[in-house]
Amino acid sequence: RAPSLTGYYDFEYINDDREDSPGEFRQHHLTLLVSREFRKFRLFGEVEFEYGSHFEGEGGTELKEAHGELKLEQAWAEYIHSDRLTLRAGKIFVPSYVSIHHWPNLWLSTRYPLMRNKVFPETFVGVMAYGTKYWEKFGVTYKGYIANGVSEFSAKEDTNENKAVGGQLSIHLPSHGLLD
Repeated sequence: RAPSLTGYYDFEYINDDREDSPGEFRQHHLTLLVSREFRKFRLFGEVEFEYGSHFEGEGGTELKEAHGELKLEQAWAEYIHSDRLTLRAGKIFVPSYVSIHHWPNLWLSTRYPLMRNKVFPETFVGVMAYGTKYWEKFGVTYKGYIANGVSEFSAKEDTNENKAVGGQLSIHLPSHGLLD
């Protein structure tokens, strides 16, 4: 399959009651998503331009002004052994609802919860294993990971010997017939 390039753009309108703060439109995200699948391997990357970075150059590359951010949200490669076992490595979102469903068409608020990045990190650099197994009446999904320890620069270097370990276990019950 050929590589896939998709993305989205969103903006917001901010209006509050302060006299010195006029209502305004803001360009919030321009996000590009690149993916490629080849047999049992999958590659994925997400690059985000937030709040309109501005770069100009004349005859060379010269930074005139910079507003906003350009960041690598996530980038990973994975090997799909079966439905029960997939191995993923790279910069990965922590398997939580807020992190995985962070795109504007899935997230139903303009603000993220206070726990995001204060209690739980948004992403980690490391390795994750996940899979699903279904039987007749129910199923189980697991996700487990090991990652760099807490660090301001965890995507670039691991500044301590601590490792983060986490996981998620979901049980899928039938939606009808439980009380029959």
